[in-house]
Amino acid sequence: MLEYNKDYSQALNYFINSIRLTLSNFDLKDINFYLDYVKALTKVEIRNLYEIALCLFYLDQKDLADIIIQVLVQNLNTKWEFYGNILSLYAINFSRDENLSQALYYINQTIDFFHTNLYFKNLPLCYYNRSRIKSHLNDSTYKDDLIVALNLSDLLSQDYIADVIKDKCKKFNISL
Repeated sequence: MLEYNKDYSQALNYFINSIRLTLSNFDLKDINFYLDYVKALTKVEIRNLYEIALCLFYLDQKDLADIIIQVLVQNLNTKWEFYGNILSLYAINFSRDENLSQALYYINQTIDFFHTNLYFKNLPLCYYNRSRIKSHLNDSTYKDDLIVALNLSDLLSQDYIADVIKDKCKKFNISL
C-alpha cells in the first residue's frame, strides 16, 4: 500500500507566509476581509487561499475551509483552468460532510467544466471521486467511473494516479 504522510500544519504556515509576500497583513482571523475582495486578488493569491482551505480541512477547521472554497466557487472566473480544481475541492468537502447529493452535483459540474474547456489533466481524479460519491449513494454505476478514471490515467500517462486509484480499490476491497 502507498503511504500518505503530510504535515498540514507546516503546509498551512507555508501558504500563509506565501500569501503574505503580497498581502503583508494577511491573517486568518480577518479572512472575511480578503474574501470580500476576492475578485481583486491575483491568481497566485487565490491559489494560496485554495491551498490554505485544503490544509484547514485536514486540520479539522472544516467550517473555515468551506467558507473559503464557497466564496471562491461563487466569485471566480469560470474560464480559468484552476476553477475546476476549486469546484472539485468543493465537491470533496461536501462528500466528507456526508452531503452526498451536493457532492455529486459539484463533481458533475467539475467533470463538465473540464470536458467543456478541454482540460483533461485532472479528469482521472474527478472520475475517481465521482465513483466514491456514487458508491456511498449505493449507485451501482460507481465502478464504471473507476474504469474511466483508470483508462484516462493510462491515456494521459498518469501512472501515479492509476497506482493511487488501484491502491484505494485494494484498500476498500473493490474489484474491477
